[in-house]
Amino acid sequence: MNLSHKTSVIAVGLSLFSGSANAAKFNSACSDLSACIKAVSALTGDTYIYNEKDLKGQSFISSQDVELTPENATTLLSTYLKESALTRVPNGNKMYVIYRENDAKGMALPVFYASQTDTPSIPDNWDMVTLKYKASHPESVKHLENIIRTYANMGARIYGVEQSGYLIITDNARNVKNLISFMRENDVKVSPALQKKWDEYEKESRKARLEHPEKFEHPKPAPAPAEKK
Repeated sequence: MNLSHKTSVIAVGLSLFSGSANAAKFNSACSDLSACIKAVSALTGDTYIYNEKDLKGQSFISSQDVELTPENATTLLSTYLKESALTRVPNGNKMYVIYRENDAKGMALPVFYASQTDTPSIPDNWDMVTLKYKASHPESVKHLENIIRTYANMGARIYGVEQSGYLIITDNARNVKNLISFMRENDVKVSPALQKKWDEYEKESRKARLEHPEKFEHPKPAPAPAEKK
């Protein structure tokens, strides 16, 4: 996200609401994403930095018009951002920067560690996080990577590091939490026969990429339309 384009810093006091300072109806407080950020900031005391251009045209409503409170404000905002392909990234004490999800994957995200016995306290929201799962059998971590890719969100970043035995995943917090049980179930030692089959597959895959790199290139995104002056 290029913050040079009209960046807003929101640090709103509780005087935002003329009624209760502790609650408001979602549909009125969150009539658009920018308004929702300001309302949540008022309830939680968190500061948000964002590019106003990224928030345009984003509007959602709640069928039950739930009450926006200090207890649920962060979760509701996280959901709103997720539905807008955005996420919030911590940037100091009670301060967040809002990025597009794809841009956020390269940022300094919160990191959590898990294993067969260690369960991290991952937040129950849609914020972007990184999980490092320590495999019980480091030599099998690439097999674990392939299995988890089947269940993971299409946009997740997943990489198995054989040297350290870590499977590293960057995705939304709720998606990552759901994957931990799959990791544990499939964190097993691979038989020599399967290892040989995998090595042969990797060899052929590397050969194909070298001989026909054009088949593995990601399509270039279409240029953004020029803004009307």
